[in-house]
Amino acid sequence: MTWSYIHAQGRTCSTAPHAAMTSASAPWRPTTCIYRSAAGEVLVDVSGWFPATSDLRALSPARLLDTRYGVGAPKAPIGKGRAISLQVTGRGGVPASGVKAVVLNLTATRTQAAGHLSAYPSGGARPNTSVVNYGRDETIANSVIAKVGAGGKVGIFSWAGVDAIVDVQGYVLN
Repeated sequence: MTWSYIHAQGRTCSTAPHAAMTSASAPWRPTTCIYRSAAGEVLVDVSGWFPATSDLRALSPARLLDTRYGVGAPKAPIGKGRAISLQVTGRGGVPASGVKAVVLNLTATRTQAAGHLSAYPSGGARPNTSVVNYGRDETIANSVIAKVGAGGKVGIFSWAGVDAIVDVQGYVLN
């Protein structure tokens, strides 16, 4: 689903669409809870679904990376034009083997300049595409299904200096 948030006073607090994946509470009554920390409106569009027979497995979100606090990587921003290799298999409910992709929520925060984050299979070629585009002094997130690379890792590349947060929300079996 994609969403944007409109504050109670009518101003849009997020001008960029955000993507999220969630599992329905029950197949006979598919519902998803959305929480807001302030009064306002939330616009939600459902853009697809996965049948229960698919290879996608939903998880309760688990934090795999937070460079602000040294979770999953050293306690330091990802430098301009640098990448880190994030271990995703065997963590946060993701099996240690038999996984070809992971569903991640990728957040850029404490951004030092305008740039973007990319997610790609570790050990593979870095794509010229972005997952999260950000400006200076901004916090913004987006969801991505990232292919798992060598050693069960996903590469996270930053165009400009940034702290990154990654939460796993699911995985796709081989």
